[in-house]
Amino acid sequence: MTELYLKYVLNGLTAALILLAFFFLLRGHLLPGGGFVGGLMAAAVVELAIISQGAVTVQRRVGRLLLPVSGLGLLTAVLAIVFGWPKSGTVFAPVYFHLPWLEVEFSTALAFDFGVFLVVMSVTSLFLLDLTLTRSARLEQLLDMEDMEDRSVGKEQVSPPS
Repeated sequence: MTELYLKYVLNGLTAALILLAFFFLLRGHLLPGGGFVGGLMAAAVVELAIISQGAVTVQRRVGRLLLPVSGLGLLTAVLAIVFGWPKSGTVFAPVYFHLPWLEVEFSTALAFDFGVFLVVMSVTSLFLLDLTLTRSARLEQLLDMEDMEDRSVGKEQVSPPS
């Protein structure tokens, strides 16, 4: 059963945690952080949703999207390496691109970090969701077994006399 106050906590903290995750993602080039830490922060949002709304609800909402997001992140990271390799001569040296219509410089390192962000967030969320669903399924199975035992005991006691 989900608690009402946890739903309010989820509503209040989701935006803050997502902003913090993107802050860590963008900060990670020069200082500690990056895609891994940002992905863990984003997975914390999913875990908070599991705690506040229940694993089955979160599974219905985002469960089917997590595996394709992981594949997209892996593809993004690999493409960042492959695209930057011929221009820089090494695998992990960043290559910078200036986009004049956005007035922003992008780099292959940011694309790689974004791919790592997606992979870490989705794999960690899948793990936490599977762990919670497994626990919920075991608990439900135990409750069903107890219910079946209660029914069988009840049938023996209520049987008509011969």
